[in-house]
Amino acid sequence: MRHFLQTLAIAALLCLCQHHAANAAATCTADEIAKAVDATGAELRAFNSDMMAALNPKLKQLQAARGWSDEELASHTQALLADNEVAAYDKDAYEQFSRIDELGSAKSDATDCQRLADIQAAGKQLVGTMRAKADHLSARVAAAMNEETAAAAPPKSPVTPAVKPKPKPAPAKDWSIATASDPAYDAQKQASLDALKLPVTPAPVGDATYSIDEIKQTSSGFFGTITSNLASVLAFAFQKAGQPDGYILGQEAGGAFLAGVRYGDGKLFMKDGSVTQVYWRGPSIGADLGASQSRTMFLVYHLQAKDNVFKLVSGIDGSAFVLGGIGITFLSDGKTIFAPIGSGPGLRLGVNAGYLKFTRERNWTPF
Repeated sequence: MRHFLQTLAIAALLCLCQHHAANAAATCTADEIAKAVDATGAELRAFNSDMMAALNPKLKQLQAARGWSDEELASHTQALLADNEVAAYDKDAYEQFSRIDELGSAKSDATDCQRLADIQAAGKQLVGTMRAKADHLSARVAAAMNEETAAAAPPKSPVTPAVKPKPKPAPAKDWSIATASDPAYDAQKQASLDALKLPVTPAPVGDATYSIDEIKQTSSGFFGTITSNLASVLAFAFQKAGQPDGYILGQEAGGAFLAGVRYGDGKLFMKDGSVTQVYWRGPSIGADLGASQSRTMFLVYHLQAKDNVFKLVSGIDGSAFVLGGIGITFLSDGKTIFAPIGSGPGLRLGVNAGYLKFTRERNWTPF
């Protein structure tokens, strides 16, 4: 009997040891989860860099063939590459990135290997989506170049054009400095104002807020010069949201062209003289053609205290307003309003389809 009990005790001990060993084998550390996200990010960045290195020369050839200026290149290329298939790829990328972001940002003392496996699976899906999108975009650019080549071919039967008589010059008019309102701009501004429904009332005027002249002065040093377009965008922001009680100056980088992601860093300035380092990140629907960096300024409303900047904010429908390559959008958590202003190829106005997270430290999520 005693032998039987000893045998039973040994068997129970072995089972217990195997159970603990299985649990230990199924435990994955936070460092392993971070490395899984890092690996996906590194693969995406390398792929994005290689693809843009291959695609940019083709875009430059198309630019030369169609006579686009450097300023026109971004808008014309975006129009060329925008179709339903690209939109579907961007939607998939947004969902996959959000999944990685959610899993990688989860705070838990007890990590598990299922979360690690889910991150790895979502990473493979995201990279696969980007490869498929890149193949599709390359085919679109190649088709456009083929059209230009065909159009440039000499006609089989040259026809001598008829010589038209030169028209008589119109009588000279006196030069005038008077300017007229731009109907297209007025209509766009009014439509944007009508569509934008801010979740809070305009910010009050006071010593704790910035005047438009103060923001113009800051913008002049940040963006280089104050253009009439930037001044109009600022006027639109002040007309709709009032005077901000803070602003952020920073820059963004990322691979929005392929990875559909934006991230940046900057400093928050407030009227009490405080300066706070901030970081932000989030998915971006709407490719920016691979611009590596762009300066960005945020006007911040209803912040009250600098620590209130660290939150998640979403885009407001109808918030985009663009004029001459300079644009602004509005984001909010229902209390605080963030209004990013940007210019040039790095301008991302697709943020109203996603979100931004503002954090105290640069998150290890590498996108």
